[in-house]
Amino acid sequence: RVFLLLCGVALAALAQAEVHSGPGRPNLFNASATNVSTPMATLTAPATTERPTEEVELPEVLTNDTPEMETHISLKILFVLLVLVCCIFLVLLLEENKVHILPDSVAIIFLGATVGVIMKMMGGDWTEEETFQPTAFFLLLLPPIIFESGYSLRKADFFENIGSIVTYAVFGTAISAVVIGGGLYVLGNCSAIYQLSFVEAMAFGSLISAVDPVATLAIFQALDVDRTLYVLVFGESVLNDAVSIVLTRAVISVGKEHALSAAMLKSVAINFLTAGLGSALLGVVGGLISALVFKHAPLRHKPSLEFASLCIFTYLPYVLAEALDLSGIMAILFNGMVMAHYTHYNLSPTTQVTAKQSFRAVSFLSETCVFAYLGMAVFSFPLVFEANLIVFTILLCLIGRAANIYPLTSLVNRGRHDRKINRQMQFVMWFSGLRGAIAFALALHLPDSIFSQHTQRVLVTATLVIVIFTIICFGGSTLPLLKCMQKDLRPHQELSFKREEETTTDTETDNEVSFFSSVKRKNLFSRLDVQYYIPFFRRRVTVQEVREAQTELAELSTMWYSRLDEANASTFSPGGVFREDDEEEDGEGDRHSQTSEATDVETNLDEPKSP
Repeated sequence: RVFLLLCGVALAALAQAEVHSGPGRPNLFNASATNVSTPMATLTAPATTERPTEEVELPEVLTNDTPEMETHISLKILFVLLVLVCCIFLVLLLEENKVHILPDSVAIIFLGATVGVIMKMMGGDWTEEETFQPTAFFLLLLPPIIFESGYSLRKADFFENIGSIVTYAVFGTAISAVVIGGGLYVLGNCSAIYQLSFVEAMAFGSLISAVDPVATLAIFQALDVDRTLYVLVFGESVLNDAVSIVLTRAVISVGKEHALSAAMLKSVAINFLTAGLGSALLGVVGGLISALVFKHAPLRHKPSLEFASLCIFTYLPYVLAEALDLSGIMAILFNGMVMAHYTHYNLSPTTQVTAKQSFRAVSFLSETCVFAYLGMAVFSFPLVFEANLIVFTILLCLIGRAANIYPLTSLVNRGRHDRKINRQMQFVMWFSGLRGAIAFALALHLPDSIFSQHTQRVLVTATLVIVIFTIICFGGSTLPLLKCMQKDLRPHQELSFKREEETTTDTETDNEVSFFSSVKRKNLFSRLDVQYYIPFFRRRVTVQEVREAQTELAELSTMWYSRLDEANASTFSPGGVFREDDEEEDGEGDRHSQTSEATDVETNLDEPKSP
């Protein structure tokens, strides 16, 4: 702590020198501020020369009224927390009553709209509280959602269908963007809809191609659908978000020409490939570095420091990619996948459990904030409706989704020997192309240099209406559709996700065993992973260490229940309502059950190097 305090003092001294740097002093943080062309004679001053007195302009943060700012920020945080509490209890109410016909996302959007109506009726200026800030979305809300998707991904099913998922996510998103953007550009030139330039149409087509089937996936789990269908829809949605963001930024970055040309299309393709591959490589390298750090650093005996370091490594690739003008979403997605495959097994059992639950909780809160703000945006944003643009965009989204799914499926099925994607599954994949908050945030983030203010409001309004329409109509009608097609979607009566969670232990070790046993003979990466990568990036856990970890968790559980027993004994007297022997028997039974549950920790035993 003393060392950290000294580092802070040194940084403060450097910042103070920066603020008070005069014309005769070099600027420590900005080398260009020093006039290197000045003769040496002008740089040397007499010793008696006094320092020129100037009024130092303080930073803007120090000139603001601090008490009023703190009060305003506190009220804004209070408002967000109250909305989150209402959303959590609403989701709990739906799950307890098993109301699957109304997805959680739709209910939260309705709740957000209701809050917006109430605030409008109350009067006053609530614009800042209701405004959906795209910067906060991309820097705070979106990274936990994407990282948790990659960290909790079932690698066995994902990598078994990796070819199909990448085909739908990359090529399918590009096809959908071209169909939507090209259609809007042609319709605009025919004066059928609001006219957009080619860059504006292609950027809007790219951002509206981001699918977010959260409502559909929740119903998939509730209805016990085929595992392959679930993995295809989930995997495509995870990669599709990153691809859509990269494609939108690539179109905007070369949008200064404002005209269609071969050089422009080539530049878009190069920027897309460079940003996508560079971001993925950055995420993979970040995950591998974290695996080596947690393998060799003695952090296992300090769970608090270990978990804090883990949180830092989860966010580092995102901010680094954004600083390098790459895709932070693509980087943090691959970082989560690599950390789940290597870093997770170098953690202590306590941190393993803590990390998974913490990531899920933060991801849930972020998604809840996003959907609540979507509902409130209906009443907070200055909307400009263009009915023709909205209707034709919805039709083009459906056509682009069909042009994505059906032609690519015929190509994908040629490489699938065992599990073909039938017509019913293709229809459900087409139907699950819901638009979500990423499209809305991208629409809010359109640059002023290319889009006029009126065009921005038109596109934001169209995006908001399309997102709410697809979530409510398509997400709400998914349940009756799947009930009608349930027999066709489960022709082989396979073990579903829900039953698997009830009949097996949810450990990555079992998942990997089934994965490697099924694909290690025909997948080169799997053979290299088992033989070289896993021994290098994972620490070898012996049987003795596994037993010590199980004993540690059991002792913690026993200590916790003994403290509960002491608290109950001090609260109730011997002549009270409860009998002491019954309490001890019940406590012992619960304690044994919890001890047996605590021993099911995630482990990574030494894997054989030869078949």
